[in-house]
Amino acid sequence: MKRFNAKQKGVTAFSFLALVLLVLILIFCLPKENVPVRFGAPMRVEAEDGTVLSASPSAMTLCEDGSVLVCDSALHVIWRVSATEAKIVAGRVGTPDATGRVSGGYVDGAAKDARFDTPTEILPYGKGYLISDSLNHVLRYFDPEQKTVVTFAGTGKSGMTDGVVDCASFASPAGMCTDEAGNLYVADTLNHAIRKIDTAGYVSTFLGGKSGFFDGSFDVARLSYPVDIVCRGQEFYIADRKNAAVRAVISGELVTLCGADPTDLNGAEETAFSPESLFVTEDGALLICDSARGSILEFSGGVLSTRLAEQANASMRLPVDLIFSDGDLYLASATSCELEVLHG
Repeated sequence: MKRFNAKQKGVTAFSFLALVLLVLILIFCLPKENVPVRFGAPMRVEAEDGTVLSASPSAMTLCEDGSVLVCDSALHVIWRVSATEAKIVAGRVGTPDATGRVSGGYVDGAAKDARFDTPTEILPYGKGYLISDSLNHVLRYFDPEQKTVVTFAGTGKSGMTDGVVDCASFASPAGMCTDEAGNLYVADTLNHAIRKIDTAGYVSTFLGGKSGFFDGSFDVARLSYPVDIVCRGQEFYIADRKNAAVRAVISGELVTLCGADPTDLNGAEETAFSPESLFVTEDGALLICDSARGSILEFSGGVLSTRLAEQANASMRLPVDLIFSDGDLYLASATSCELEVLHG
């Protein structure tokens, strides 16, 4: 039997410790792949016939308790996703047809019995949440304490009529935001307009009303299928989908920030750019969900760059919404019934 003397034992122990140290250095010091991970449970429900139906997220908002409320445009419901579960908190899933498609509806009342048709945005408002009920052409209000859903604005018929909230009409309302004074702004997609609801409950046309692509004062400015709007101070940023551009309202005029010129996109010659939703970080950077590229872009200091590319995670093929909070980037994709988070 081979024996080790004290010196050999010391060398062996030192070599082992050196190997352990090297492994620790490799684990903690080498760059790690920056990829999102799943957040919470999958959003799925079983139909009466046993068919498993999956959600198609369209928008989300982060709650104070760390959970996320999610608009589901496929099952026409609102989910609450926490670290441990996913459950429907507003809306009722209809019976799927032969193709597995679920139809929407329009019912106010108890949250468990309410019906939506393609909810596309959710925004904290008062003690509850406003929901853009797109194909019902209305805004709904969800009160999680009272567990009720009521119509907040709109008649239920597509149109473009200004007036008090009960009489005003919209055409596929989508993204929403509020300004510092509490006024509400809505991306009224099929009207190619931004509508304003003041604190007295009066709806007016803030910008647009005819499809086109023109910068300038509000009397000439034009949008085409705006799908989202966010506010920072006195400025507004708009995802102008059909114009493949991000527009901004600055000093009372509409300007184009990025997207109209294909060379804006990291110097690439590709023209594909489809802004779906926007988010302004605390430091003023504008984050953009680009569904055409399956990427998250960042516009800061006049420069457009890629924050997160599709190849970082194959499930993020059609990003539709994002939240940035405490260094964490939450992601929702229309092609996945699971949310993801990229930890900072």
